[in-house]
Amino acid sequence: MTWKRDGIKYLGVFVGNTNIVQKNWENVTEKIEEKLSKWKWLLPQMSFKGRVLVLNNLVASQLWHRLTCVDPPSGLLAQIQKRLVDFFWDGLHWVPQGVLFLPREEGGQGLVHLASRTATFRVQFLQRYLTGPADLVWRDASSCILRRVSNLGLDAALFLTDLTILKLSGLPPFYQGVFKSWALFNHRRCPKTDSLHWLLKEPLIHGARLDVSCSETPGLAVVLRRSGTLSLQQVVEAAGPELSDARALGSLLGLHSVRVAQRILQLWSRSLCAEEQRLLRSYGQGRAKPDPTDPFPEIYLSPGLGELTGPLLKVANPEKMSIHKADKKTIYTNIVKTINKNGLKDRASTVWSTRLGAGNGPGPQWRSLYKPPLKKRTADLQWRILHSAISIINPAVSNNCPFCGFRETVFHVFAECQRLTGFFSLHIGF
Repeated sequence: MTWKRDGIKYLGVFVGNTNIVQKNWENVTEKIEEKLSKWKWLLPQMSFKGRVLVLNNLVASQLWHRLTCVDPPSGLLAQIQKRLVDFFWDGLHWVPQGVLFLPREEGGQGLVHLASRTATFRVQFLQRYLTGPADLVWRDASSCILRRVSNLGLDAALFLTDLTILKLSGLPPFYQGVFKSWALFNHRRCPKTDSLHWLLKEPLIHGARLDVSCSETPGLAVVLRRSGTLSLQQVVEAAGPELSDARALGSLLGLHSVRVAQRILQLWSRSLCAEEQRLLRSYGQGRAKPDPTDPFPEIYLSPGLGELTGPLLKVANPEKMSIHKADKKTIYTNIVKTINKNGLKDRASTVWSTRLGAGNGPGPQWRSLYKPPLKKRTADLQWRILHSAISIINPAVSNNCPFCGFRETVFHVFAECQRLTGFFSLHIGF
């Protein structure tokens, strides 16, 4: 640890005020350029896989430790990403960047997408905060920061609400990044409830499951916030586990109408399933106690793609898409698709899909391109052909095939030219 004015340097990362944090990114672009320049001489002889290994493991990896801890300045990752993509292509960019970032088994090259990797770090941080061991040493400090969100005083329970309603101003940039990364996914609560602890922690506002604000209860959210009544536990302590004491609730919320308080209690009761009502009764009778070590409620995730679809936007590892099950690769791949969704929407996995009538088939087996005995450069050529990322005409000479006179296309040169008939016939017997 090194102490500095207005901050410290801890484990290689500057922490403190804005000026101190900016020191983490001094000369980063120059260092990246220097690292890339050392491989320029070998670039023409490198396969696509070799280029990705250099970019992912030797160049971009310099950023991981800092990106795990602090957010970069605006625009920095985009600048570095452009240099990485330029190095990969060594010339013309034949395929949209979003395709390059996809894993090889989905038709990409697995080139790292820096913004997606940073977002993955933030989601993993949140995942560990919500589902990590009970004795996680930094959880209390994070909870103190989260309680400042919209001045609600909620910590982990925040993630049971609609986060789009929350005000994040005043939060440290790192925690703002956590919420923005979490917002890249759609969230759906698991209907199964067996934890009294999390039932009592259930929020009552901001789109939570027990948010009953509607035309029948105008101004309820304002009343709840003004009285500081934000969780079911506070209501249970006032109105009882049966949620039946309307006068006590009215006194808690400052309501003059017992009828209105009774209506609110009825709405909350209807929002609880039979098992939850049983848990509350057991709690009131002293036969059940909340256990703070209960796991956080399961939340199912899906990429925030909106209405966009396409073969390249299929959910990766859907069986793992939940807050408790998702691993780093699953989170990263789905974030890549979400951030690059506009470039991937409605794009076929290969330009040959419709030509070969394979639109509804299993699709290309991309991994087989890079298996022995095929050489890597041969595999690269086939990958480019499948993506139509290859130059087959010289407009300065002619747009037509020199052998049959038809317009030259990637389909014509590799499958349709009459000159290929004899070659294909030769292979029919094999």
